[in-house]
Amino acid sequence: MIGSRLKFMIQNLRERLWIKPLGYALIALAVVYIAHFADGLGIDSLAPDIQSDTIEKLLTVLSASMLGVATFAVASMVSAYASAGSNATPRAFSLLIADGQSQTALSSFIGAFIFSIVGLIPLKVGFFGTAGRFTLFLATLVIFAWVVLTFVRWVDNIARLGRLGNTVAKVEQATREAFGEWPARAPLGAKPITATLQEPLAIFSDE
Repeated sequence: MIGSRLKFMIQNLRERLWIKPLGYALIALAVVYIAHFADGLGIDSLAPDIQSDTIEKLLTVLSASMLGVATFAVASMVSAYASAGSNATPRAFSLLIADGQSQTALSSFIGAFIFSIVGLIPLKVGFFGTAGRFTLFLATLVIFAWVVLTFVRWVDNIARLGRLGNTVAKVEQATREAFGEWPARAPLGAKPITATLQEPLAIFSDE
């Protein structure tokens, strides 16, 4: 029972919209410190000398575009949820709200925005050396690729979100998962009978 409650709590936290952006913010801070750590490895002669202006322009474009994309994503999700609310039952609508792909996409856009701000501040104050700037440059390219891939996947998902066939598929998936976990927890913590009684034993209650 404790394991089931813990799993239920973790599942509820995963459905919260602020959890993933918080995780991406922590990853952004980790990338900054990894880039600064690269400066102490003595590999400045091996790493290309990427100018700060180049990285600054990339991060500026990323921060400006991601704020607009995140706003567009919120508007599209609200519109899709409004359409789904008129076609789905209340329980099915809660499954659409907890759609992991839409939350991941929105969190990725917000996380990319946070990464650009977190990367710009130490870059402006000269926190990085040659190896650190190159590491930050590579991380920025990876973020760009991740955002583009996430956006393409999200557009395909948001186009189907709220449609009757998509809603039925989500309800079917949730039902199959629930019935799949039931056999293991059917005894509700009780121990199965291992010995058979020769004579039936009647049990009565006073109240």
